Amino acid sequence: MADAKAVAELSAQFGSFGRLLGAELDGLTEDQLDWSSDRYEWAGWSIRNNVSHMASLMIRWPLLRMGPVLFPDGKPVLDEQNLLMESKYDRRLDDDVYWDAPVLQDKLSQALAMTQDILARDSSEGVLDLEATVDFGGSFERHPEMYPGEVRKGDGDPPLWHVKVGAVMRHMYYELVTHLFNVQRLKRAQGLQSSVSIPEVGYWMLPEWDRSEP
Repeated sequence: MADAKAVAELSAQFGSFGRLLGAELDGLTEDQLDWSSDRYEWAGWSIRNNVSHMASLMIRWPLLRMGPVLFPDGKPVLDEQNLLMESKYDRRLDDDVYWDAPVLQDKLSQALAMTQDILARDSSEGVLDLEATVDFGGSFERHPEMYPGEVRKGDGDPPLWHVKVGAVMRHMYYELVTHLFNVQRLKRAQGLQSSVSIPEVGYWMLPEWDRSEP
């Protein structure tokens, strides 16, 4: 069973993230939310796009990729359309339905609450030690040192991956923090001040990560 301290830390991290993101989005205009630029690689997605991606990843991983082990009796439905998981947009919710910033924040809040419910089950069910087989290596393949003993490369071409729920939880948090860093850079590129200090964990802290500024 996962260490109780690690579970409590994850719970606190997810629990505080909505406040951090909310502080960065507070008061932004529609134009500021939608600003993007081809001058920087990290500016190809607008702030709105980044928030949509955060909500999407927090739904895709637990429900689609880890659903068979996390919800063997049936997946929870977050709304009547199940957030249009077959979105035509790249790793985002459907822009045609989920566009307004408050709506995106609400969907992310629902997903964060679902994550908290999963973490609360660990003490009795050992949920973080459960393992699922997924067809996506991604960061687990690029940075296996961040998930020692929690990720195994399987067979197949492309290969399948055997991933523990605990690794997925940390991956999701690392993604959230990294995209929050992008939100801050997008604000600074528009002459706006960032509002919070970002936790110094996750992919944006890797030595090779592009942390360039406008």
